[in-house]
Amino acid sequence: MTEPRRLFLAGFSGTGKSAVASLVADTLGWRTVDTDRLIEEAAGRSVPEIFERDGEPRFRELERDAVRRAATEDDVVVATGGGAVIAQENRRAMADGGLLVCLEARPQAILERLREGEGTPDRNGPSSPGPTRSPASWS
Repeated sequence: MTEPRRLFLAGFSGTGKSAVASLVADTLGWRTVDTDRLIEEAAGRSVPEIFERDGEPRFRELERDAVRRAATEDDVVVATGGGAVIAQENRRAMADGGLLVCLEARPQAILERLREGEGTPDRNGPSSPGPTRSPASWS
């Protein structure tokens, strides 16, 4: 069996996907890809703006394209959006294209991170992440 050439991180907003992706990519000598950034590049606006102007169906379409695109890259750790695993097509692309890992965190820790602005952008949040702390310092 060949080793995976890409690692997908999934999980609820605030579980640390972006922070963990960066740490793992640095350790492996791989690149980090954030599907929210791919979506923003394709749309020319932030995730909250996409939700506001175009609605969730358009966002999910862009998300499917971003996941498919990431699944073709080699030597990458991919931080997906919190809802990326909702679509079966995305789950299939991630599982077929590499190793899929779901991150978890205690609800209180997620709530604190999102309140502190450390979660990734979503339909209600800012388009850029807040201050980053090491995952080791998270409760």
